[in-house]
Amino acid sequence: MTEKQNSTLKSRIRELDGEKRELLQSRDKVLENLGKSIFERLDDGAFPGEESEYRRHKREIADSERTIGTIKDAMAKIRLLDEEISVKNEEKFDRKEELEILLGALGKELLNGDYETGESLESCKKQFGLCRSRKESVEKQIRDTEDTLRSGVFSLISGGIKKTIFRFSLKKCETALNAVYREAGAKYLDEKRGESGTLELPVLGILFRDALALSRAVEELEGAVGTLEEEKRNIEASPGGKASRQIRVLEGQAEKSRGELGELYRNMGENAVLDHPAVSGILTEQDRAALEEAGRLRKNADEKTGEIERTEAVISMNREAAELSRLEKAKEREKSRIASEERTMVELDRKISETKTRIENLRAKSDSAR
Repeated sequence: MTEKQNSTLKSRIRELDGEKRELLQSRDKVLENLGKSIFERLDDGAFPGEESEYRRHKREIADSERTIGTIKDAMAKIRLLDEEISVKNEEKFDRKEELEILLGALGKELLNGDYETGESLESCKKQFGLCRSRKESVEKQIRDTEDTLRSGVFSLISGGIKKTIFRFSLKKCETALNAVYREAGAKYLDEKRGESGTLELPVLGILFRDALALSRAVEELEGAVGTLEEEKRNIEASPGGKASRQIRVLEGQAEKSRGELGELYRNMGENAVLDHPAVSGILTEQDRAALEEAGRLRKNADEKTGEIERTEAVISMNREAAELSRLEKAKEREKSRIASEERTMVELDRKISETKTRIENLRAKSDSAR
């Protein structure tokens, strides 16, 4: 029963301790707000050391918050730049794909048509001739295979395999030919970029004009992306390492300064509680109400302390009472043991006496028998 009672009392102590802690925290907050108000109205020189610390902490907090704001603005700017870069890159990718198609069409028109070209396209013309010959050869092999299949010379399986191989070769030829077309188109575009004569040609002029416009659009987009990426690098190159780490460090510094400033405010509030001459003269009605509230909270906290001490005393008394009960029971057990041992000793003495008597009687009989 005592253990159960003590467990209940311990729970009550924990509740009281929590209530007391809340009261003292509330009192600290009241004194902190009071001290802050007093610092804002304090005469210069009244507390020179505290005033210097007050100004230092306020300055450090303001500097940290300002720097954090600047870093967060930079981070927001980087996010906007990333979004803009992503949009520009997607647009550039689309324009490049369109340009590749146009360059292929331009090269195809050049190499298949009867146009005068410079030396830069000679290698393309040679590759074009080779690729076209190879393509025509493969196409003929496919036609021959199909004819042979229809005539029944090849089995369906072996003929099908041949066709698959030839079609794969044809695909490679077409890929190589398209690459030659694009290369020829790109070279021709670079060669004729500053000339106007090409524009007068019917088909080639249209392709050239469209390719030139797309090429310039791609260049502009590449320039825009480069500018945006340079701006991003400049922002990221700010001293102090990563922005997130800088913010954590600055927030830690600001929090430390706030904690020390709060302690400074509470100490000034305590000066008001102690009726310090430099403080008492500037207290307002609102300040005096805060002092009364601080006094009430302190009184309530002290009452909680008294109740905790009384409850702890009850727990200690219960423990001592339990120990006393244990000792008394042990004593009774020991008394019972001793009484039992005394009875055993009496019984042993009786048996010893009887045994001695029997021995004497036997000795007497023995002597008489002689």
